[in-house]
Amino acid sequence: MNLTQKSHDEVKRLLPCVNYAVDATVGGGRDALFVASILADNGKVFCFDVQENAIERSKKLFADNNRLQCAEFFLCGHESMANVIPQYLHGKINCFFFNLGWLPNSDKTISTKTATTIRAIQSALELADKSGSVLSILCYKAHEGGMEEFKSVEKFLLDNNFDIARYTDKNNELSPELFVVKIGM
Repeated sequence: MNLTQKSHDEVKRLLPCVNYAVDATVGGGRDALFVASILADNGKVFCFDVQENAIERSKKLFADNNRLQCAEFFLCGHESMANVIPQYLHGKINCFFFNLGWLPNSDKTISTKTATTIRAIQSALELADKSGSVLSILCYKAHEGGMEEFKSVEKFLLDNNFDIARYTDKNNELSPELFVVKIGM
């Protein structure tokens, strides 16, 4: 099962049109470009990454697809999103993508970390439109620190009784796992 595609399919099913979105770990820009394709007129996707090459690759992808006008890129950690996104949009973000781990074809010592990921998810919840929003959180377990991050995300979501759909290969303990969290739906 392609969990990235499953994530896109679930978001599109739940939110056929998105006003504002966050790609908390923009990486190569695929999730951000997908959500840009379902943005409402004048909608915007806010893209975050700590690696300059991820921001540059994503900007190029957006430029190549004539979508640069509907995106803002921030070279900072996802835990900073509430400080960077304009205050008037707090409570109005419909969709969040978290693709945890490291940037493919890059320095694998640079990866998401448990503490900042949990803070970022908490920020997303503050920014979320309570009448209807979706968090897509794709956890990769096999890299160093990945299982710890996965278990912390899982615990946080379960402890807070969110409406969650989960997708993984149940026959492989190290398979990535996708959480689709529905808020106000």
